[in-house]
Amino acid sequence: MKKSQIFSNIVSDYDTNSILQQEVGTRILKRLDFIQTSPNSILDAGCATGFFSRKLSKIFPKARVLGVDISTEMINFANK
Repeated sequence: MKKSQIFSNIVSDYDTNSILQQEVGTRILKRLDFIQTSPNSILDAGCATGFFSRKLSKIFPKARVLGVDISTEMINFANK
């Protein structure tokens, strides 16, 4: 089974069970307070369900946030 299929199969439970990803992402978001610029575009590579894409949109409301992922189902979930 390909990685993209594995992630597609767990999309509904991903945010609940991705404890390490949540911790790392939260720590990175805290460091964004030090950024003095306002980006026009942000790429969220490996966006999964779009959890952090939504947070980035709130932190940088003028920026276009683009999420990409190897799983089509994750992208579909993020777009909802």
